[in-house]
Amino acid sequence: MDKKTTGLSVKEYRRFGDTGILHAINEVELIDGKIVDKSKAGYEHHYVLKRLLSIFTKSLAGKSIISIKEPILLNSVSESCPDIKILRQKQDFYTTRGPKGKDVLLLIEIIDENVNQNKKIKLPLYAAIEVQEVWFISLTDERVEVYRSPKGQNYTQLLLYNRGDVLNPSHFPELDVDINAILPEKETA
Repeated sequence: MDKKTTGLSVKEYRRFGDTGILHAINEVELIDGKIVDKSKAGYEHHYVLKRLLSIFTKSLAGKSIISIKEPILLNSVSESCPDIKILRQKQDFYTTRGPKGKDVLLLIEIIDENVNQNKKIKLPLYAAIEVQEVWFISLTDERVEVYRSPKGQNYTQLLLYNRGDVLNPSHFPELDVDINAILPEKETA
């Protein structure tokens, strides 16, 4: 398929952002040349984001760079804005160039809804640029799906973590992430 005929390029998309056109819209991403509205992040989404930031900030200080809701170039017609990226340490903090896939040690998407749709669209794009590890945190399923070892447009390893499990990022095996500690408590009737 000719990428030019599918819609916007990343360059055109960024021009929209620079002119303020996209600021009037909810949070968006460019996927395969199309501007895609990200689902509105609710209370639980923000809770998980804050919990993870607290854990990573304490544990990874001086070992990596934590990037929040900043875009990553996936190809000439796709640019995603994941919730968290843990990047390789770089002295200039990526001011001379944005991070590439191999710079991303861990990418996290907190998903309020449409988990399967997000995975179907984004996983092949993340694998293609060699993002080493991807976590899809499903608030609906109360589960963390971990994808590791990119090969082509796929990941060769899938691990599932539920409440009661402890997850260790592959690049930081000393770091214990308690799934109970990052997922919000569900109200009981």
